Amino acid sequence: MKGQTIAEKILSRTPGKRCCVGDFAFCGVDSALDTDGLTQLAIHYFDATGTLVVSQPDWRIFALDDDVPEPLPKAAALHARIREFASRHGILLCGVALGIGHQIMVEHGHVLPGTLSFVADSHAVTSGALYSFASLPRRGAV
Repeated sequence: MKGQTIAEKILSRTPGKRCCVGDFAFCGVDSALDTDGLTQLAIHYFDATGTLVVSQPDWRIFALDDDVPEPLPKAAALHARIREFASRHGILLCGVALGIGHQIMVEHGHVLPGTLSFVADSHAVTSGALYSFASLPRRGAV
């Protein structure tokens, strides 16, 4: 039996079976990050489904790091909507004072070695520096 890559080992952790390239696996996610650039899509999708409660809000993080400071009234309104949604559902909201979302994930312990994260940011690969696996989620996957 051949060895596994670090990604295969991480993806094998929650399904309880050995996962290799080409396998399908249903994996538990340890954390998920939405930035202000894409959070509006998540909120819209959530509202459109008529769902009332966010599943597992404790491992979700919203970061306001794209439109900062808010250059236009539309961006300010979006940030207000994100703040309200996060407050209503108990989601950790990281404002501009904490920094950039993918760095917040690493620096504040939301990404640890061996964990799996969905990061709505092209810098998701930053987590790999900690022997973690991070990926951009498919629309509607998280």
